[in-house]
Amino acid sequence: MTKDLNRSAKTLTVVALRLGERIFAIETSAVLEILSPIPVTRVPHGGAFAQGVINVRGGVVPLADLRVIFSIPTPPVDENTRVLVLQMPIENELITVGVSADEVREVVTIDCDRIEPLPPTGTIWPADYVRGLVQGPEGITILPDLNNIFAAHIATANAL
Repeated sequence: MTKDLNRSAKTLTVVALRLGERIFAIETSAVLEILSPIPVTRVPHGGAFAQGVINVRGGVVPLADLRVIFSIPTPPVDENTRVLVLQMPIENELITVGVSADEVREVVTIDCDRIEPLPPTGTIWPADYVRGLVQGPEGITILPDLNNIFAAHIATANAL
């Protein structure tokens, strides 16, 4: 098993989603809802990762693009595009954030014994941004470390 995963848990329930040609998985416990594409208000100096903000049930929610972190080209919005609204603790604060996905595939249960760490060589992804990898029938599923990704982005934004 790899970093930050509950070692006493035998399984992990995740939402499988597609970013470009890659499959990612986000724990269902972090997912509040899944929405069809909604208008995005761009924020000055937000950068490529911070796409802007969206209106979710009257609340302003930042929208992030994980494709930027993982060097995946951003395709045009289509009928499969979705926004996952997530809520998670980051730096001792509960945050709500939207994440763009090219497609939401399914909810699956992963056997934690099958989760492997990111290899130390041969990848362009920052090791701190990947919790683990799982080999499945459609290839490798990536478990992003959302806490590290968003904490790093918040730290960078606060430094400006």
